[in-house]
Amino acid sequence: MKEVLIRFSNEYREILLIRKGRNSHILDSQLISSPEDARGFLQRNGCSIRKATVILDDENTVVKGVTTPVMKPKDIEGFVRTNSQEYFALDQSEHSVDYRVIARDRKSNEMTMILAAARKTKLREIWSFLEGCSLTAAHIFIMQELQMNLALSANGRSSATVSISGSRASISIVRGKGLFLQASFESEGNDSEGLSTITDNISYYLNFYSKQNFGETVEMIRIIGDKDSSQGLKKALELSFDGKISISEISGRLAKDHEYLGGMQRESEVILGKQLDYAYPGSRCQSTPFCRTMLHRIAAMTILTVLFQAGFLGLEKLVLSNLEADTAHVSVEEVSAAEAALAELKEKASELEGDISAIEGMENEDRNLVGKLYLIQRSIPSNIGIDSIAISNSGMDIMFRMKDSTGSTLDAARLVLAINETLAFEPVQLSFLEMDDSIETFHLKLKYRGDENGQ
Repeated sequence: MKEVLIRFSNEYREILLIRKGRNSHILDSQLISSPEDARGFLQRNGCSIRKATVILDDENTVVKGVTTPVMKPKDIEGFVRTNSQEYFALDQSEHSVDYRVIARDRKSNEMTMILAAARKTKLREIWSFLEGCSLTAAHIFIMQELQMNLALSANGRSSATVSISGSRASISIVRGKGLFLQASFESEGNDSEGLSTITDNISYYLNFYSKQNFGETVEMIRIIGDKDSSQGLKKALELSFDGKISISEISGRLAKDHEYLGGMQRESEVILGKQLDYAYPGSRCQSTPFCRTMLHRIAAMTILTVLFQAGFLGLEKLVLSNLEADTAHVSVEEVSAAEAALAELKEKASELEGDISAIEGMENEDRNLVGKLYLIQRSIPSNIGIDSIAISNSGMDIMFRMKDSTGSTLDAARLVLAINETLAFEPVQLSFLEMDDSIETFHLKLKYRGDENGQ
């Protein structure tokens, strides 16, 4: 499968056409300075692809690894929005924060995710450039994320991935399947002084890892970069590091400058969270998967109903027309046989009309159900979410969960009043509620209008 990638770095922009499989294989690449260059590249390669994967390689993008208890996607989004200011000492008006869940451990009930704060000016530059190329963003990778994925490829081991490019370098340290540390730094001085600065920074982070893990050391270091810088850094690290140090090569398929693409091989294993502020403008779908499924089902039933009715009405008219035109030229036996066939068709049509009526009833029922679910979703207070829901012919049994740590009786009262205002259910009596100020979940049994009161 072919895929278009555009890398946005501080120094240049690069467009690549790759074939993805077990290993990424670059078919063509080109440095570009304008949308016209990108369109020319796509035309030269005969590409009709209209979506591109974006790689944001900006040294001003700040990335942090976070380990939290396992949460649902909606809870993660709220967690990130609420705590982003604590993780990033940045001006929130100038930066957008996004997240990616990279690992979940059900046994320990923990998950690891990375938070990335990017400059809004850089993101606007990306959207503007893509629009000029007549492209949309299918996915956004942060360069630090790809480097971290390379480190995670050493499953079950502690490893560090060091990327060096000119005067800039970054390090990702993973322990097992969790991210321990992600940091970027810049060297100062001439080549020898700059290399010494980078080596000192790496040694500092390796020692920090050892102190935090009771003397445990990183088992291996992988270096990504141009040949001269990588060889020089390897020799400098060998003086103080006893583990394995390798200069990364990805199956010989990728040039040194493109080894970061090896981090994309983990995409199928990564659990992707919703993108928050990085999402391409207008690309977010507001309807839930459940509602989309119900609407698709209703549309399919409607089309089926119309086709059945039109088909049998047309067949009846055709048979009658043929009988009227040919009656004078056929025998009595042939007319009788045709009438018998027509009667049989009418009988089958009558049976199908019964089925169609049943389908229409299901369609109306589904439409009403979707409407009720929409009313509930629209009316409940913002600090209350739905944990589970059971639907029957007479009503709904819904378990609600407070999005904050705990709720109060007042929160429950607000919820009941909001549901009563929908007029879709029998009024719920507040006297049936039993809830103090330390309950996280509670449930309501809602009855459709015409049934018994909800509880």
